[in-house]
Amino acid sequence: MSDSSSVQLFFVEETAWGEIPVTSPLVFSEFRFTNESLTQNTDTATSEEIRSDRQVSDIIRTQVGAGGDAGIELSYGSHDPLFVGALYDDWSTEVNEVGIGLTVANPSPQNNTSLLILDSGGSPDPFRNVVVGQHLRLTGSLASPTNDGTYKVTAKDTTSSPQTITVSPALPSAETIASANLRGQYISNGTTRKSFQIEKLFSDLSPLQYQRFSGMRVGSMDLNIAPGAIINGSFTFQGKQLVSGSSSVGSSTQSLSTDDVMSAVDNITDIRIDGAEIADAAACFTNVQFTVE
Repeated sequence: MSDSSSVQLFFVEETAWGEIPVTSPLVFSEFRFTNESLTQNTDTATSEEIRSDRQVSDIIRTQVGAGGDAGIELSYGSHDPLFVGALYDDWSTEVNEVGIGLTVANPSPQNNTSLLILDSGGSPDPFRNVVVGQHLRLTGSLASPTNDGTYKVTAKDTTSSPQTITVSPALPSAETIASANLRGQYISNGTTRKSFQIEKLFSDLSPLQYQRFSGMRVGSMDLNIAPGAIINGSFTFQGKQLVSGSSSVGSSTQSLSTDDVMSAVDNITDIRIDGAEIADAAACFTNVQFTVE
């Protein structure tokens, strides 16, 4: 029997449901987890034939599948492909503009918005991949108070000159930033089903033992954010089948992230509803939980 601390999980996205991806090299990503219950699920039926010897004719398998849960502690980048799998979507084209010129204006403080006016571009048309509704991280501000922070895009105008985007909440200071950095990327609820091959390695057995779960889709996902605790959650998988063996079907493995796990006290700076920051959120919320089914 294997020790629980010697169990490792790895995963790779499938190109066709239930099939090993035809990719060379086939690289599995490390699955950082706290607990797991992945197993094969088998349903059986008992024959109802009437026999003179009063015995049961047979007990047969009627359905085979795979599934279970994997608990996680949230860390940057470690589970991004699985979040995509839960939402049936792909990551948007990344906004990653470095050293562009921006003027911060505040034409509508009563609506809690500010205008970012493009003074000079970076790589062609730096606002081209900005989507209304997404959040952008702004850095490079030298104003006091600084404008560095995360803002939601509420409007975009790339047909006029200069180009502008409107963001919420309102930035603290009017300012011309000579070398601003804008970065953002998002996923949203989609319709493209994702599935994964997941390998469970029992590394303390000799020879090594692998259990490979195919066709694994994220049936549900949850995250729990509470004071005094690490941000944690879980993924629930539903899949095709389990196959055991003494070797991996992958060529190698990689770590998606080695960053520290996150906590509510160090990594949650504010809570916003409809883009507006909740004043004194710590007094209003004891914890935040959400589930994707």
